Amino acid sequence: MSQAPGIFDYICANADKLALMLALETLAGLLSVVFFVFSPPGTATRVVSALNVLGVLVIGGFTAALLWQCHRR
Repeated sequence: MSQAPGIFDYICANADKLALMLALETLAGLLSVVFFVFSPPGTATRVVSALNVLGVLVIGGFTAALLWQCHRR
């Protein structure tokens, strides 16, 4: 069996950068939630904010899962 590092080893070597990315995703998500809450219903701002929140949840969830797996190793 090969002892060469795999792709997951390279990802976990950059866990500090992933943590920073997750923090920025969290900040973007919070700002999107604020825009969503304070924009009037039926406006383009509200729709874009809702899509931003959904996107941040998906991307942030994937980043959090990667960090969690790196932490478990």
